[in-house]
Amino acid sequence: MTEEIGRLRRLVENWRPIDVLVVGDAMLDVYVHGAVTRVSPEAPVPVLEEQRRDARPGGAAHLAASLSALGARVRLLARCAEDEAGETLKRLVARAGVEASWLPVGSTTVKTRFVSLNQQLLRVDLDHRTPLGAGARDALLRGLASHSESVVVSDYGQGLVDTALLTALRARDSGWYADPSRHRPAGFYAGARLLTPNRNEAHAGLGGAKGGVDPRRLAERYASAAGGSPVLLTLGAEGGVLWDGTAHVLPVRARPVFDVTGAGDTTLAAAVRAHLSGANLVDAARLGMVAGGLAVTHFGARPVRVDELIADLS
Repeated sequence: MTEEIGRLRRLVENWRPIDVLVVGDAMLDVYVHGAVTRVSPEAPVPVLEEQRRDARPGGAAHLAASLSALGARVRLLARCAEDEAGETLKRLVARAGVEASWLPVGSTTVKTRFVSLNQQLLRVDLDHRTPLGAGARDALLRGLASHSESVVVSDYGQGLVDTALLTALRARDSGWYADPSRHRPAGFYAGARLLTPNRNEAHAGLGGAKGGVDPRRLAERYASAAGGSPVLLTLGAEGGVLWDGTAHVLPVRARPVFDVTGAGDTTLAAAVRAHLSGANLVDAARLGMVAGGLAVTHFGARPVRVDELIADLS
């Protein structure tokens, strides 16, 4: 066991209780599992014979469930409709040990994945990108004001995260973290204690097309555009780069990859959990990368537990 791995393991074994408020775009992830045995006679497409369905918390709800699985006391402030998908989402969030305050919305966002042999064949998104009305915005800000804990923002571009919300966060004494949306410029998130864009989100947040920019330079540019907020740029199998005034290259262990769904949420959840437990930002980012690496070894969005982290660091 290297000194670094031992330090991270001790951090997980001894971290203190924390309270976290997750604010953002919650959604329902649905998986339709089946077998493909033939091609449709109507078009050159596979026919999936459905065998079972399962549903899991997605978006901000998955981030909240991930923090809960890592031992944090979590509250969720998000939108959810009074429809069948919304009722399922509420049950799943409660089952994950997360307290939730739900704001009304016309329809619940649902992402449905059609799967055969643990391979996605198709994803169908029922998105509802609607800005908050005046009443919902007031309720959101009241909900925010009633909680004193640190805040994690999960922005999937569905309309809940807006200028009023971030203005209110900047006025608070407690810090906040954010998983940014590719639909927002980097400067929108200025003031965060940590931002966790992936490569595509970083390029989009800087207004540029994808390209071969050195990841260290990309992280630095994103941090500068975000007013100097530290940035953990996630790069999939290439690891990540933390920019906090200095570039810290964070390699990851090679693992079998079954599904990258929810890996970014898991990375942020573990980094926040560690940082609020007293870890410095570099170690928090390292632990986030370990948790994100574990997440991709499971199919679908599934929170990584404390015991899994400890075992992986042993």
